[in-house]
Amino acid sequence: MRPGLAVLVLVLVLAALAGCKKGADKTGTGAAPPPPIGEAERARGATSCKAYVEALCACATTRPDDAALAESCRLDKALPEAMTLSLQASLAEGTGAQEVQMAQQQFRKIVNRCLEEAGRLPGRGCPSP
Repeated sequence: MRPGLAVLVLVLVLAALAGCKKGADKTGTGAAPPPPIGEAERARGATSCKAYVEALCACATTRPDDAALAESCRLDKALPEAMTLSLQASLAEGTGAQEVQMAQQQFRKIVNRCLEEAGRLPGRGCPSP
């Protein structure tokens, strides 16, 4: 998935979550929301995404002739904030079970993207975070 597309998907998911009526469970099952994402997982995610973006942008700074690297830096700078917004949506008071689950899935997708892209940095001629 292209970096810009990932951010666009996140914005659309968050817009859908924001438009949902608070406290409404769209499944109609009255299911309880999943447990919140644990502090350890939150911290690992935040650390991973921050390290990835810092390494990417540092590499892009040292290689100003690489437009693709600069564009990746520009777009992926939004990943830590997108991750935080997904987490906040999953913890919002009165959010339905389905919306909590969707927000948690989005959080984990963003963290996974940070980890995968960090692993690809050496292939792009950049040091690993």
